[in-house]
Amino acid sequence: MIVNVLYEAGLGDILMSMYSLTNYSALLAGYHDQHPDVQYRAVICTVTDSVESLFRGNPVFKAGYSYHTWLDDRTALIKEQSLGHPYIQDLYNADPHRELWPRHRLPFYLDEDEATIVARFLPLSTVAIHFFAGDGERTWINQIGGDGASTVIRAALDAGYEVLLLGGSSNRTVNNDSRHIVEHLVELTRDPRVHNYIGRHTPRLHSALAISASMVIGPISCYTSLGAVLNRPVFVMAPKWQAPKYAAPDQGIFSLIGTKVIEGTAGVHYFSDDPLPIDSLREFLDRLKLQSRDDSESPVTRIIKRRL
Repeated sequence: MIVNVLYEAGLGDILMSMYSLTNYSALLAGYHDQHPDVQYRAVICTVTDSVESLFRGNPVFKAGYSYHTWLDDRTALIKEQSLGHPYIQDLYNADPHRELWPRHRLPFYLDEDEATIVARFLPLSTVAIHFFAGDGERTWINQIGGDGASTVIRAALDAGYEVLLLGGSSNRTVNNDSRHIVEHLVELTRDPRVHNYIGRHTPRLHSALAISASMVIGPISCYTSLGAVLNRPVFVMAPKWQAPKYAAPDQGIFSLIGTKVIEGTAGVHYFSDDPLPIDSLREFLDRLKLQSRDDSESPVTRIIKRRL
């Protein structure tokens, strides 16, 4: 039997849907315990072009995947129903005993080369920095430019961290010239403590680097969201109109990050107030450096330990 698993929206939503404990992927992992002969097939309907690597070769999805762009392929997605494969969402909703379905995270899939890259950084204190986002309004680099990006990186280095530069892998990003920032930072990236992955490798590797880092810094985007879901400290830059969401109880990732702000493991700042709140960032870096990092719940750590 083949069961479809539907993933919709942008890279951040799909990453959180794959690796959170509160979604259909978690149910998939539990359902597989009860029905080990079932094969799963991912149905991807997305606004971005960069999520395919999350599913390509992933042993969880032995029946493969289909890939549709949200904007122009919604009709094709509906036609998936004609293949006769049930959706795990529908199986869950139709089961009167659904609350008894166990939940645990899907394995975080990495190939051997990716696992080796991530393992290199696990013993280190690292900061993952992501200057981009899926649209121009949320993109930090548009607000601070190359000089501001250099200031952020130097702040992390001065606090004693090594730096992982992420992003630039999707054509969806609006007004994000990843080549420009790389050229602007060329001298800084010669520092052996700065590891530049902008525009290189896949979002799958970038995601693993983000959640294996000591903290994640960037706009409200895929990697800061995933870091928050998987219990990493995050320092988030956001448009001011989003401010009420962080204080509301029912706004998903915004509410989660808002809770972490109260707990002291997240910071949220707004472009219109100060696009480069460097003093707040330095304080956050120093304060979180003093806290021990618990990797026991990191799916990346678990899979690397199994591989190496």
